[in-house]
Amino acid sequence: MVFFLGIGLGALVFSFVYSLLANLREARPEKSDYEVWLDDITKHNVITSRCDFSK
Repeated sequence: MVFFLGIGLGALVFSFVYSLLANLREARPEKSDYEVWLDDITKHNVITSRCDFSK
């Protein structure tokens, strides 16, 4: 019983923290470092597993 109560409270705390982080993210219109890096990678289309190093 205590185990299930802990799981339920943990889920509530997790959802509360997740919603707080989402609200903080919405309040910041600029891109994060990860998003800038991801845009740079997709712009250059660099996928290391598909690079041809035989040339």
